[in-house]
Amino acid sequence: SLNIAVFSMKYDNLQTSTYDGTRFIIANAASADTKGAEIEANWQVNDELSLSSTMSLLDAKYDQFYGGQCLLNGQGGLVHPGCVNGYEDLSGTQLERTPNWEGTLSVHYNKPLTSSLEFRGFASIYHSDEFFVRQDQALQGTQDAYSKWDLRAAIGSLDNKWEVALVGRNLGDEMTINHAFLIAGSSFVALGEGRTVSLEGTWHF
Repeated sequence: SLNIAVFSMKYDNLQTSTYDGTRFIIANAASADTKGAEIEANWQVNDELSLSSTMSLLDAKYDQFYGGQCLLNGQGGLVHPGCVNGYEDLSGTQLERTPNWEGTLSVHYNKPLTSSLEFRGFASIYHSDEFFVRQDQALQGTQDAYSKWDLRAAIGSLDNKWEVALVGRNLGDEMTINHAFLIAGSSFVALGEGRTVSLEGTWHF
């Protein structure tokens, strides 16, 4: 199966929230435009193996935003020296947390082992293009492109009464930015969870 959706949306009075190191600033961009496409594909290769993939392409920009934060360069200085009082016209710039593209590829594999046992495997990779976490687009608040791998291997009963699974998430131990702040002239980031491996047991009664 293959599904494709193409979209174009305009937001009026889009609310934004930023932190400038001393205070949270709630503001409204006059308008923002987003357009792109979403693609989803699923392939049942045979009774045991299936593949699935998703991809999204996105172009998201502020159409009009006269009260945004001053843009910062890689050294922490102003991109536009004329920016005063901490506010700048961000019209035409990219929205924060909007990668230009991202996608996933997943594999499911189920294989009967005996008349009552089944192996269940799952593997996936997620990839994201780079994006700004901070509205000022500072290098210290920019998330580079990255990929994350997950893996799950389980043995369970064919009637789904019980299951034991070994689960690994973010197996490449990719450290990514959840939040980014500028406090007293210094940049700080809060990182997401690194590699985790766990053993799960399930019993239905």
